[in-house]
Amino acid sequence: MQDNAASDSMEAAVALVHLNSVIIELFCTFFDNAASDSMEAAVALVHLNGITRTAVRLIKGMKLSLDDSHFAFGVFSVISWFKITERYVLGQPCQHRRRDLRRGRSTNVARLTPWGSVVIEYEWGAPHAGRGVDEFKLDEEGRLVLECKLMVGGQTAGYRHVYNRKH
Repeated sequence: MQDNAASDSMEAAVALVHLNSVIIELFCTFFDNAASDSMEAAVALVHLNGITRTAVRLIKGMKLSLDDSHFAFGVFSVISWFKITERYVLGQPCQHRRRDLRRGRSTNVARLTPWGSVVIEYEWGAPHAGRGVDEFKLDEEGRLVLECKLMVGGQTAGYRHVYNRKH
């Protein structure tokens, strides 16, 4: 039994080393609209207002950092005031500003998975209370992929975004 636990721990450590070295390379990435899903169902589900919805539609990239105990990301848009920046101690719950820019906070936790991705689970209260799961991972072409699933009022929406390396 201890051998399996040691093996799982070793696999997680190898995944961290692999993801860490690659994400440092991907520190600044640019949104690939053609390879990504529409966010329309997700923005409708959380009832984003017009100007915030426009800023979300004009996302142009993401910055990431990861080490053995911390993960951080920032999303930036063509609209300069729209920025989402979150910092985590892996495995530790924390509070962040709501991503829909409404008043209030969300409770979040980020974890490194044994298969080498970072997963963030988060939930927020009224108005339009809900929860979400984001997974940051690399695809077979070495691009950063963000898969997001949102649940609000018994309904679910999700999307997949692809980001290319800055050259």
